[in-house]
Amino acid sequence: AHVVRCFEHTDIVHVHNKVDPLSDIETVHIELALADLASVEKRAVRAQKESRMGKSLQKESTLVLRALDTLREYLEMGKAACMAPLSDEERNAVRDMRLLTMKPHLYVCNTDESGMQYGNDFVRAVQEHARVHNTQAIVMCGKFEAELAQLSDVAEQNAFLQELGLRESGRAALARAVYSLMGLRTFFTAGPEECRAWTIRAGLRAPHAAGVIHSDLERGFIRAETYSFDDLASCGSV
Repeated sequence: AHVVRCFEHTDIVHVHNKVDPLSDIETVHIELALADLASVEKRAVRAQKESRMGKSLQKESTLVLRALDTLREYLEMGKAACMAPLSDEERNAVRDMRLLTMKPHLYVCNTDESGMQYGNDFVRAVQEHARVHNTQAIVMCGKFEAELAQLSDVAEQNAFLQELGLRESGRAALARAVYSLMGLRTFFTAGPEECRAWTIRAGLRAPHAAGVIHSDLERGFIRAETYSFDDLASCGSV
């Protein structure tokens, strides 16, 4: 998540003396691309050595070098590694590099309370940038989130949110967006002693999800009975 300043305040000086979230995004993007480019150059040197070590490594190193050449071309143009037209085989060959610009990302617009409720020009600019680049922009007010976190009672937190016409906190919205971006889902188990959340990949079938809890549950899986949360809430129990 890339946190971007989207508010003006006379007491909080910007490094360039001007609030410009798109310029900040570009600056960070260039820094990440340069870091990735350095990683690509370093990996290329190793792959060149491996290509001369014998036939067992030659095929793999040739594939890696081909992928690195494509990545280098895009990174030198200031483009993210995720935009490079790699085949699935090439992408898998360089996956262990964990390039920064290959990772999915989203933007967090850190704004003031007015911007959190109604938006502002900075927020709208970041939202449009996110739309063009096929990602998301979450709006939150860091100061408000800090104040909200100091309230230990959930009812007080909800009342605080309702006063500002908000359905959820910025932290909750961010967590949900990150889960979606990473292709993750949550399911819950509940019993007399505990209620627990389990994280799984989106699209995972019920038997495999049961296996996340324990392998015996996956092996002995018979069926899953489902019902809506609204029905559970109205009835009080299963």
